[in-house]
Amino acid sequence: MTTTSSWLQKSKEDSERFGLRIFRGTIDDHIEDPSRLVDDIIKSEADLAVVRVPAGDITLPFALANHGLSPVHADTLVYYERDAKLPATQFSSALPLEFHLANDADRSSLSTLATLAFGSYRSHYHANPELDPAIIAAGYGEWAASCIAGSLSEQQRQLGNHRETWTMRLEHEIIAFATCVTTNQERSVEILLNAVNPHYSGQGVYSNLLREVIGVYHQRDMACIRISTQVWNYTVQRAWVRQGFLLTHAYDTYHIHLNMGMHRTAQA
Repeated sequence: MTTTSSWLQKSKEDSERFGLRIFRGTIDDHIEDPSRLVDDIIKSEADLAVVRVPAGDITLPFALANHGLSPVHADTLVYYERDAKLPATQFSSALPLEFHLANDADRSSLSTLATLAFGSYRSHYHANPELDPAIIAAGYGEWAASCIAGSLSEQQRQLGNHRETWTMRLEHEIIAFATCVTTNQERSVEILLNAVNPHYSGQGVYSNLLREVIGVYHQRDMACIRISTQVWNYTVQRAWVRQGFLLTHAYDTYHIHLNMGMHRTAQA
């Protein structure tokens, strides 16, 4: 019977979306001995393993290659953080924007907006020719729709986590959103997913959304706000820096194909 290490777990959402057994895992520290990690990946039931390691650490990719596997570098994910105790920088916009918390009635609008906004976005999934780009875009829509307040597992709630999505609206239409997860034990906030309708890019919508989100958690006396993106996504990183975010760490993402050909043959 195959056992799964605590760091490498099956992604239910990805597996159902792509029709493959997809496992995901993150290593936070420098890898001194990769043998156990390689063993976990090889012995897993994965068709595809998506693994993140500290940026620049090539220990695991080299070890996988030595075992006859071919890890593909899919992206570099950069993390920024800011002190939530500091007030947000003010930005103006000519648009009459309104800032509101999303509710169940907004699920369809959030899904449509995310699918539109991420239609041309290059994530680590796009580095893998085995994954359908149309399914990737739809996945962002599904993710956004699931990110309404309170839609966390019981285990996550027990850890003191809470998820909520904030929206920026123009004449009642949602044109931007930011999904945040708060961890009360750490008094931290992570902006998991955020997007702006591309028709309104360059009009101060994102800067104002960011300002309002920071203001919410500043008032709640949270300690830290963090956010991440692919390293090539320069525009949003400039917006973060203007709001006092600092680059803190980064991960390289690798895709490791294991039994994808066999699995697809069995499904056909």
